[in-house]
Amino acid sequence: MRVAFVSFHCRYHYQTIAGPFLQAAVAKHQPDVEWRSFEFLTSSPVSNALSDLLDYQPDVVAFSSYLWSLDIQGQLAARLKLVLPNAKRIMGGPESWLALEEPDHPLLTPFDVIVLGEAENEFPVLLDRIGRDETPEPIIRAEPIENLDKLPSPYQMGLFRDDAPYLHMETSRGCVNRCTFCTSAYSPTRLYSVDRWRDDLDAVLNRFENLHRINLLDRSFNEHTDRMVSIIDGFFEKSNSQMLHIEMHPDFIDDDQLNYLKSLPSNRLHIEMGIQSFDKRTLAHVGRKTDPEHVERLVKTFAGFDSVSLHVDLIAGLPKQKQSDIRDSVETLCALQPDDIQLERLKMLPGTIIRKSLNHSIVYAPTPPWEVLKTDDYSASELFESDRLSRLLDRFYNSAYFSRTLRKMASELGSWNRLWDLLGEKEDRENPSSVFQRFRYLEAIIDEHNLSNRVREQWRFDLFLHGRYRLASQLALEPEYNRRLVPILRAQSHKGKGHIELFDNPIEDLPSFKTPGLLLFLHQPKRVLLFEVDDSSEAIQVDLLAISTRGKLERVQSESQ
Repeated sequence: MRVAFVSFHCRYHYQTIAGPFLQAAVAKHQPDVEWRSFEFLTSSPVSNALSDLLDYQPDVVAFSSYLWSLDIQGQLAARLKLVLPNAKRIMGGPESWLALEEPDHPLLTPFDVIVLGEAENEFPVLLDRIGRDETPEPIIRAEPIENLDKLPSPYQMGLFRDDAPYLHMETSRGCVNRCTFCTSAYSPTRLYSVDRWRDDLDAVLNRFENLHRINLLDRSFNEHTDRMVSIIDGFFEKSNSQMLHIEMHPDFIDDDQLNYLKSLPSNRLHIEMGIQSFDKRTLAHVGRKTDPEHVERLVKTFAGFDSVSLHVDLIAGLPKQKQSDIRDSVETLCALQPDDIQLERLKMLPGTIIRKSLNHSIVYAPTPPWEVLKTDDYSASELFESDRLSRLLDRFYNSAYFSRTLRKMASELGSWNRLWDLLGEKEDRENPSSVFQRFRYLEAIIDEHNLSNRVREQWRFDLFLHGRYRLASQLALEPEYNRRLVPILRAQSHKGKGHIELFDNPIEDLPSFKTPGLLLFLHQPKRVLLFEVDDSSEAIQVDLLAISTRGKLERVQSESQ
């Protein structure tokens, strides 16, 4: 039997974990099955995927469907039904829960079998029935797997593609929470043993040479403090440079967890925290009991840690939520300064409580990604305004190049939302702007609203980190001055690319820089060195203050030369 496992991703370096886990389960029970994984981009033509599958001539084609891939997988399955009618088409993944609500949905009809839930135990049995020419049930519901350690490890079996910079892993399944918008609300929490995690991690680190980050998929990673500490400590004991991404629930974060996280190595832990809203009434309607004041304290605390990078999530279109609630939440978050803010519309996912108990107060799209179109409290036009705000957060706030300038601009304009409104009038929603063009948008607002020289200098500083010093220079260097700089440029900078600039005002994130003073920007591959300049003698002296990577500053101890 030939099995083709098909997955679609938004980016090449993503990998689904469903395929390797199913492949490991099948290999354990049916070693004679031939298995091949086919990974495609959602932006690729369906015809490309169809051609590859025709070349393979599979007996079974298995799909793991997500909200971003169900549409294109349905198109591919419909074509396979016509050109490979004898191949069984099997669908699983989170979107499979649609079969309980709309079994005749056009995106489901091309599939012969739909498997709901964790399929590692059910899938080998299903293949066995197909191999014996038996007709399986059209919908199979798999029960949650109790002992996760009994699952064969695809990491230890080497079943993941090892050229990707990111890898998904899990140390648990299910979730303790019952958020009405989440597909994990019905799934009880089950844990892998810490020893299993360590063995999987060993296998990954020994095999993956270019691995940049490991993403743990656990919904409630920090529910148990001792276990959280054991897993993170194990990661840092074995890993030299990789980042670890975890999702933390704010309700479980206490002083003990904060003290531990603060003690970790710098810039190695990425934390995602689903805040969703700061409005208590909205949170109550989706099954969240989180105290917004507690969340504010957490975000502010994390912003002061060098050890972690914090990503927070907000959702627009929740029950009883108004556009003003989202704007207030964004204003609050921007002032607290997490590293990233993601704002997305509510998705009415198949199988969720909110979709099953839906009244007519929420109208959502009839096809993936099932986004909310309007509610009784949030009009369709207002949701499009929230989409615009989401783009601005992603293109401006989430880029370290603009963070310092944005903070100063928002302060002088009186609010973050005032700044977002002004940027929204300039930013092209259809064509993503370059980093330099975004700097130009900021410059236009600075000019039009006559913001202070303090803001203008911060804008120039951030622009120089991007390498656009020729277009924003204030200090014209005489040839003799350039001659004195040549030894430093040749010693430190790739191809001698550098720039010196006079600043009269303090620069954010450079507290040791004394103003008025000179800063030297030396551009090397993938980073910029920042030096404070002393030009009082013939031989110019410079002290290294910081290193910038993609706009993010890392302060260093002074190094004079």
